[in-house]
Amino acid sequence: MSLAIKSLGRGVKRIFSLPRLSLSLVIALGTTLGVVLCVTAIISALLIRPLAGVVNAPMLKVLDFNANYAGSMNMAIMTPKNIIHASNYFNDIGDWGALDASTSSIDINSMNYAITKINGSSNIVEILGTRVLLGQGVEDNLVKNHVWISKSLWDNAYGQAQSTIGQTLTMSDKSYIIAGVLEDTLAIKSTEQIYTQQVWQLEDYSKAVSYIANSSITGNTVNNVVIKLNESNNEFPSMEALNDWMRHFIDSEIDIPNIKEFLQALPLSNKITDYKTGLLGASYTLVLALIITAIGLLLMATLNLINLFMSHYQSRTKEFAIQLSAGATASRLRFLMIIENIPSFMLAGILGTLLGSWLIKALPLLTNNQLPLLDSIHIDFLTIAIGFILVLSLSILFGCLSLTQLDRINIIKNLNSSGKGTAAQSSSSISKVLMVIQITIASLLVTGSIVNAKKNYDGVFEDIGMTIDNIQQLSFTIIDDSWFESLDSKSDELAQLEAQLAKAIEQEITDSQVILVSNRGVLRDGVVTFASVSSGDKEITYIYKHTNAGYFKAMNIAVLAGTLPTTDDIFNKNNARVIDENFAKVFFSGIAYDDIIGQKISFRDDRTVGAIVAETGFKNTRIAPLMYSYSKSAHKDIIITIALPTARELPLDQLKTHFDTAFNQLEITGVQSIDSIWNEMTAVKRLTLYVLIGITILTIILAAIGISGLALMTTHQKKYELAIRMSTGANQLTLITFILKQTMWVLAVGLLLGFAISAFGYDYFQKTITLLPQFNWLTLMYLDIGLIIVVLLSVLIPTWRVIKKDPLSALRQE
Repeated sequence: MSLAIKSLGRGVKRIFSLPRLSLSLVIALGTTLGVVLCVTAIISALLIRPLAGVVNAPMLKVLDFNANYAGSMNMAIMTPKNIIHASNYFNDIGDWGALDASTSSIDINSMNYAITKINGSSNIVEILGTRVLLGQGVEDNLVKNHVWISKSLWDNAYGQAQSTIGQTLTMSDKSYIIAGVLEDTLAIKSTEQIYTQQVWQLEDYSKAVSYIANSSITGNTVNNVVIKLNESNNEFPSMEALNDWMRHFIDSEIDIPNIKEFLQALPLSNKITDYKTGLLGASYTLVLALIITAIGLLLMATLNLINLFMSHYQSRTKEFAIQLSAGATASRLRFLMIIENIPSFMLAGILGTLLGSWLIKALPLLTNNQLPLLDSIHIDFLTIAIGFILVLSLSILFGCLSLTQLDRINIIKNLNSSGKGTAAQSSSSISKVLMVIQITIASLLVTGSIVNAKKNYDGVFEDIGMTIDNIQQLSFTIIDDSWFESLDSKSDELAQLEAQLAKAIEQEITDSQVILVSNRGVLRDGVVTFASVSSGDKEITYIYKHTNAGYFKAMNIAVLAGTLPTTDDIFNKNNARVIDENFAKVFFSGIAYDDIIGQKISFRDDRTVGAIVAETGFKNTRIAPLMYSYSKSAHKDIIITIALPTARELPLDQLKTHFDTAFNQLEITGVQSIDSIWNEMTAVKRLTLYVLIGITILTIILAAIGISGLALMTTHQKKYELAIRMSTGANQLTLITFILKQTMWVLAVGLLLGFAISAFGYDYFQKTITLLPQFNWLTLMYLDIGLIIVVLLSVLIPTWRVIKKDPLSALRQE
């Protein structure tokens, strides 16, 4: 026991006496362990642990059904009517339902609560397996005027009062009776954050109608179609069978000619996934990449530390030889080395746990709340167990390395050598092989990370063709249904309302400018409206979008040709139209932009091209040619885009007070900056970019530590020889060259092997996985140069620290 305590004490002293070893261990293992724990916590929450509130997850399938337009846009086309029809058509499959989630807020007892509002079919609670904790279950005869609330909202707003059932809850100026309390359900696919405070508003889909006149193609769609398979049937219809059913539905159930013809002309696609896979969505690939990266980083750190510990133990071979000669057993010596390593590994474990916890807490910021189940990601027992097993296993492994190159035959040789030079048993072949493997892994990780980081960087910071600084969007909804139904969109009543709203806002907010009033946003186009135009043998389908006079100037959208319309032009219904560059290229291909101005757009009417402007928005949203329109149809949603002075925000409470009095047919539903919308739209790409940059930096750090360890090991093994050379007149440059010859072939082999596997392997995977970007040779060239610089510095710095010492001092130490 006393020997074990002494070994533990030596381990504590070693932290301070050998910082080269202890700091490398704590930093390399601690940072890697932090990443591994964070990734493990994500995997545990998203893939391993049962989904809270979704007991039936193993039996659930998620169906994404889309119509493809222009080869680049997938439009969801599943509606409540589709779901009921599919349930009857595939009646032996199971139960069909759907749900969608959106963030909102409600006032209860003079307190405002941020909530997630869940709209869905009346059978969705039964399909998911969500438990009813209090009150009534969901029945078709209740859904019209009733809602169900989550346990967290029940706890926070009603104090778990049993009398909550039957109370009235108001949303959007409509009253609903609380029918029951459901368990918190976070495992719902959504582009917005899912809160534990929830209100479930359900609908009897059997009473749903199909498309009606003037309805939008995407206006009544549901995004999350969920099917609970029958226990006796684990097979799901094929993609072909689902497409055949949809064609049958379009032909037999849709009576609106323009919608039917439009859908009949578009190719269909569908995708069936497990519930957990569907929940992850675009994050699924990221989670898989994190798993692979965590394994690669852990392997790199392990190889690093193996080299460092082999170097450390080789410097103690004389000590081990004396102890073995004195009768100590090899197993006991290994046990003492394991005990000696405990303090350093404990520090690494503490650092890893703290770093992992910090990374988990930073996930909402890094992901902009786009990663599913964020509230359930934490360091749980499984995560702690994996971390403990890793640290313990590595501690035992490195302790056992202490005698790998020492045997009793070489004990006498080691003692006779008096430690001068490199002992016969101090072969570094294993270390060099491990270093080649490590550098190869580093090259693979860094190459994959950099190429994908470049793709995401281009996606995040691409030119969207407009200025979005300090632009705010104020959203209204018309709550007076009778007034809205009487509204004639072809009259001036709608235009007068919008003009009054714009004037009221500019009066209430000094130095503000209303630049657009429409039912769509600037970056998010909302409901996409298609039209077609033909002239002679040319016919294209395009999107039209509402605009106001002054919109293009306020948003700094480049005018490529022609003259923008004035307020008088719009009022007098001038036939000149503004088109974007894509429209000009497609419809007037081969004609100079200046020559397009004044040309007729269609032989059916007198519309002409008045101006051509640059394309705007993200490239993946530029799905079709665009024409800007001055007229629009009546819509319940009104979005007003406002330019504000720098650092100003919309006073929402002040505006609500004013508009509730002046415009009682409207309700303000929210305010959002264009910049925050940009953040939401780029959230996944930014998260991926940050993760890849972090992976690249950590990989380079681990590689640098490993290479430094190899250089130090080689230098210390040759220290006696270097001292002799220095004593006989060799200069420091000659000694550096000598060490480089000993180590550079290992580094060169590792780099060449890594780059070769990276280039050809990436090309293979890029053909297999279409999501991967095209391999970028220029990026690889910069990466090569950067890694070579890191490698040279990692060799030269530790080598210089050794050879700059006085040669006689080195001889005396030996």
